[in-house]
Amino acid sequence: MLLEHDLYDEEEDEFVCGRAYCGSRLSVGSGAKYWPGFDKEGGVERVHGWPGSHCTIHLEELINKKQSNTGNCCAKISKNDVGREVLIREEGNTPHHKALKVYTPPTAPKALTLLHIVRLARTASHELGHCFGIADCT
Repeated sequence: MLLEHDLYDEEEDEFVCGRAYCGSRLSVGSGAKYWPGFDKEGGVERVHGWPGSHCTIHLEELINKKQSNTGNCCAKISKNDVGREVLIREEGNTPHHKALKVYTPPTAPKALTLLHIVRLARTASHELGHCFGIADCT
């Protein structure tokens, strides 16, 4: 079941994006936090969604943040993200390299709608996996 409301599993939760009740084979997902219009307010960075997540500069920034042990290795949105391009240093003819060459970050209204759907689908498939007995990765 997909909802456009915040979900709370327990009283101390800020919110949860999805919940699976495996015994009854029921899963619930919330799209409330996934709407791209909230990205800037929530500090969600759009430029480096797949395949842009393999951008050389982005990966180096994540590694440096993790190595500096700041406790926060997640990329946050910045003024530089608008119109920012992905960079990959190695050239190749693999499907991944081809995807990076044609990738542009989502900015058009249709692209943002598709981004919202992709985010919902990711959570829905994750929660449905729990209904079939698949545990979270560690």
